[in-house]
Amino acid sequence: MMDNDKPHNSSVIKKQQEARNLQSDLECVLLALLSSKYKFTIAKPQKKAEYSRQFIKVKNMIKFDDLNFTFHVQKFFKKCSLESISLSLKNGLTQKTAKRRSQAYKRRLALHLFEDLLLEDGFLITTHKENREGIIGDVTIYKNNLPSFSKNDIQNIGPVIWDFLNERLGSSLQVTIDFSELSCFLNTQTNL
Repeated sequence: MMDNDKPHNSSVIKKQQEARNLQSDLECVLLALLSSKYKFTIAKPQKKAEYSRQFIKVKNMIKFDDLNFTFHVQKFFKKCSLESISLSLKNGLTQKTAKRRSQAYKRRLALHLFEDLLLEDGFLITTHKENREGIIGDVTIYKNNLPSFSKNDIQNIGPVIWDFLNERLGSSLQVTIDFSELSCFLNTQTNL
């Protein structure tokens, strides 16, 4: 039996789900941190996740001090994803595998974009290990070199923000999250 033909063992599947959930939780906390300076348009995902929290699809971002500029997040991700697929195809992967891997790439790209934007405000995010499934091990958010959010904080706050965002989306195709609308979820943290 080839490696790809091995049946997934339930502990492996559970670890993959936990890694994806932690990645989604971190995304939600990062969006809440960014919401003091940005408003977002979020949209329903094309495909619904069954066993883990869906990654939030941020369509665009508008910065508080530059309302005339809209960063089209999904267009940027699509361009990067197409480049990734093209490179994968050149390296001999099938179209199906290249597309699947590009989805994980877009999630990592989103986190890294949000992390880079937060650097401007003194935030640094460290992860123990990150792979195509999500985040494995420890993750910490620092503000001015002081720990502000531990993995446990992220796992507690992230799902609450995720629920809020999905409730706001409801049956709409997209919705705008205004400046500071998510900040209330972070008010319990002392090092902000």
